[in-house]
Amino acid sequence: MAKTDLFWRFNPGTTNIIWALKPSGEFNAGLEVRPLDSSYKVQVIDDFNDDGLSDVFWRDSSSGINGIWLLDGAEVIGSRVLPTVDLSWGIAGFADFNNDGSGDLLWRNANSGENVIWTLADGQLQQGIVLPSLNTAFMAAAISDFNGDGNDDILWRNRSTGQNQVWLMNGTTDSGQRLDLTTADPFFSLVAASDFNGDKVEDLLWRHSVTGDNVLWVMGSQGTLANGVILPQLDPAFALRGVYRP
Repeated sequence: MAKTDLFWRFNPGTTNIIWALKPSGEFNAGLEVRPLDSSYKVQVIDDFNDDGLSDVFWRDSSSGINGIWLLDGAEVIGSRVLPTVDLSWGIAGFADFNNDGSGDLLWRNANSGENVIWTLADGQLQQGIVLPSLNTAFMAAAISDFNGDGNDDILWRNRSTGQNQVWLMNGTTDSGQRLDLTTADPFFSLVAASDFNGDKVEDLLWRHSVTGDNVLWVMGSQGTLANGVILPQLDPAFALRGVYRP
């Protein structure tokens, strides 16, 4: 079974450290990774060359320069320089949109609402695919397979109105199908998208930032809301940090 380690970055500073963990979750070793100028920020940690190991996508917050470190443990075994992108653009999410085993990137322009997918292979840009633009009030709240067809879809949420809409994707191609989900109070935040009931369709966990209410949306096979399950309240001071699979 694959295990998970932790990538730490000193802020502000240039130091990067990986904590290697034992299968039990106990600390095993601290491994120093190559330092990098403090203007670079970690955007995504994912497998960008289909070797089964995590890599790091960096973005320079002052210049818009982008690059990838291909990692083997704490060793940087390759560096990739990607096209520089204007600072009005940011990473909205990541997924393997074309199902080739390498992570891809969803870019969104905060000023214009434009959206572009970068498909990557061996850490190199293969193609930039333009998606429809969308009002800037929307954010990509989750990228996952919401209809069980093996393709990752995009859930957009309007931060002002609470409107939720899923774009069903055919790989990197927008299918044009839109699923308008129930509007959720803007004080609810989507804190997890995961298959909670084992039906191979991602479900959605919402948490209210003021009341501590928690609601699970169990999704149906066509990306529709099948059931809303009210979970126990929990003090708003608690924050979900991950989904645990025993």
